[in-house]
Amino acid sequence: MRKATIGGVTSFPLGRGERRVPDAAGAIGIRAEHIEMGPAGTLEVPGRTRLVEHLGEMAIAYVEIQGHSEPIAVKLKADEGDIQIGQNVGLRFPPQHVFAFEANGTTVY
Repeated sequence: MRKATIGGVTSFPLGRGERRVPDAAGAIGIRAEHIEMGPAGTLEVPGRTRLVEHLGEMAIAYVEIQGHSEPIAVKLKADEGDIQIGQNVGLRFPPQHVFAFEANGTTVY
């Protein structure tokens, strides 16, 4: 299974098949609503919540992951938003929702 690496530290699977990993200076993108979040140790990418915004029908959790300079925004349903600041969590980036780009902006997939 191919993996993408964030900041040379954190890696996650890109799925099986012909998907190639972008060059080292490339970028991986995923929409906040497609990121899965669960208890620490249950998913591929460990993180820690920096901030949680409760917005009525939904919540946005901002999660720090090792090797990434900015927190990752994760969109949650309101009933999933019982997350505390500083809580350790696990993230998963489902391969079917991941987009990859080369450093020059060329879309890999």
